Amino acid sequence: MEDYYDDELNEYLQEMQYVTQLVNRYELSLRNDDNQYFDSDQLEDIFNFYLNINATHRAKQVLDVFAKMHPTDDTINLLRGQLLYEEGKNEELLSLLDAVDLRDYDLWHLLRLGALIQLHRYEEAEREGLDIIHSTSEDEKPRVTYNIAREFHQADCFEFALKFYEIGLLFDDKNRKLLMGAARCRGALSDYKKSFEYTDQLIELDPYNDEAWLIKATGYVSQHLYDEAIDAYDYAIAINPSNEYAWIAKVKALSSAMRDEEAYKCLDDMALQFSRYKDIAVTMKADILYARERYKEAHALYKKGFNLEAFSSESALKYLDCKLRLHRWKETIALGNDLCRIIKDDPTIYEKMADAYYELHDWKKATSTFHKAVMLDPDDGYLLLRYGTLLLDSGNIKKGEKQLQKAHKLYPQLPEPLVMLAVANYMKGDYVGSAIYLNEAYSIDKEQAQTFLRLCPKGNHIVDTIERINNRTENDNTGNGENGENTDKTEMKLE
Repeated sequence: MEDYYDDELNEYLQEMQYVTQLVNRYELSLRNDDNQYFDSDQLEDIFNFYLNINATHRAKQVLDVFAKMHPTDDTINLLRGQLLYEEGKNEELLSLLDAVDLRDYDLWHLLRLGALIQLHRYEEAEREGLDIIHSTSEDEKPRVTYNIAREFHQADCFEFALKFYEIGLLFDDKNRKLLMGAARCRGALSDYKKSFEYTDQLIELDPYNDEAWLIKATGYVSQHLYDEAIDAYDYAIAINPSNEYAWIAKVKALSSAMRDEEAYKCLDDMALQFSRYKDIAVTMKADILYARERYKEAHALYKKGFNLEAFSSESALKYLDCKLRLHRWKETIALGNDLCRIIKDDPTIYEKMADAYYELHDWKKATSTFHKAVMLDPDDGYLLLRYGTLLLDSGNIKKGEKQLQKAHKLYPQLPEPLVMLAVANYMKGDYVGSAIYLNEAYSIDKEQAQTFLRLCPKGNHIVDTIERINNRTENDNTGNGENGENTDKTEMKLE
């Protein structure tokens, strides 16, 4: 096997050691105020070190030092451009780049390319990328093309990224980074056949490439070919047992394939491989039980492995839902309050807590808590529907009707908001309004008449009228005409 990755890793580690020593010398110079000299390349390395660790205030300080030591060096503008890019000031960055004559530098073009991508000016970015490649020497084209493709890839512009990965492969068809990028993009675009061709090339070049097997596994999962995915994950784990993602992804694939016992065994093995995954393995077992609707068993495991800080948001919400489904109302509220401190601004938590308050007949807290959920996601028609229904249940008809109107406006094709509006009008004694809404719901789904009767048992006369109107319309085939409309209005003059 070639030592490609070992060489690359060694080169990276040596570079990091050099930069770390350089930064230490720079910081010591600042503390001692001894004005040590650093050339422009060294200051650029120090600047990039701070930028990579998000220490932008220190990066700005380096720019001040650069300006004092090298007042005539225009390349400082490229560093300023990097800072603008990191801060998302892309229009300002483009103005800076246009104002300086630094087009001979690759970084000038890459910054311009990145800014155009962030501004969603993809065609301009594509032209910029092609211009960069055209002006690059032959031996540098694979590296430069990869960097261009990666800019598009990081912005999830898979089609543009793929174009540049495949251009790069024209210059070097055995370049591992380009093959990897092309395989990932083909997979993201659901072209699994071509994606697998690239991964097969990677595996032929390097049979111990666990990332190539992971890409294949992801492609199989996307096609619901879970058995094939599991085999691919096995290869990845055999090559690199410390690849945590491969273990977790394999468990999920086993669960999707309904091979639960194997999933549990895999989780036990994972916990042995990674001691810090002991609680997480228990939680993932609970997730599988939750998916099988075995809520009592899932709850017991969630409780056993519960670690508020380490729980994933998804598992925490499932634990909360288990408590609600098992009628542990007070525990639901207590856990919900804890989760609100960890998972910020999630409407689902407030929704579950409101349900618990409702079951405890605490209408005030139920409605106020549900209101918080709606405020966090005011465009969720399902939340508005449930909130409106809760308000009706608590006797606040006016406010409930308002929320139901919002839900209907967001989802006019759904019958549920309409039937609840029919209920709201019935509750306030407006039988004609109730019939109008129920008729609209009935035209979408006839079963809504029975839903209305369950909620308004004395509303038979409204349902009878709606069914009579619709039967007549079907028989006469005049429901969309002028006479049909007059008939509907006449019939809806209810007492």
